Amino acid sequence: MRWTGFAVITFLVVGCCAAFGQSYTFGFENYNGTTLYCNYETFTLYNDGYLVAGVDNLQACGDPRNAVLIGAKTSVPKNAGLGQTGLAYGMADNLYDAIYGFDTQEQWFLISETKAGSGKHPKQGWIGLAGYNGYIVGDNAGILTTNIPGGDRASAGYSLGKATVASGKTGSKK
Repeated sequence: MRWTGFAVITFLVVGCCAAFGQSYTFGFENYNGTTLYCNYETFTLYNDGYLVAGVDNLQACGDPRNAVLIGAKTSVPKNAGLGQTGLAYGMADNLYDAIYGFDTQEQWFLISETKAGSGKHPKQGWIGLAGYNGYIVGDNAGILTTNIPGGDRASAGYSLGKATVASGKTGSKK
C-alpha cells in the first residue's frame, strides 16, 4: 500500500511538471520598431505547445490590473493578409475590460509568434484585432521584442494603437 501511494504521488508530480511548457515574454513595438508600447505579454505553452495562457501586462502602463490571455496554436496563411504568416498563437485578450474596469462588450484578439524580431529589418511578429458587436473594428500590428517597457526607454500607450471602439467606427463583417 505504501508503494502504491508513493507511485501515485510520483506520477502526479512528474505529470504536472511535464504539463507546463515553455514560457515567453515579449514587448510590443510598432511596425518599424520605433515605438515600444507600454503593455507587454507573458505566456506559457501547455499540452505539448497546443494551448497557451498568460497575461497582457497593463500594470506597466499604470493600470491596477492585467488582462488575461488564453488561446491555441494556429497557422496564418499568406492569403489571410495579416502581414505575418506561419505558426503562431491566437489568444483572446480581455484588454478593454481590464483597462476600463467593467464589461465593455469589446474584445481584443492577439496573434503572436514565439520569436522576437531580429536583424536590420525584423518581420512582423504580432497583430491585434479589435472586435465589437460582431464586427472587426480596428487592428494594430508590429514587431515582437525582448525589450520590456519601463526604465530609460520611452514607451507609447497601449498596443491597441488607434484600434478603439469608442471612435464609433465599424469595420466590415467578414
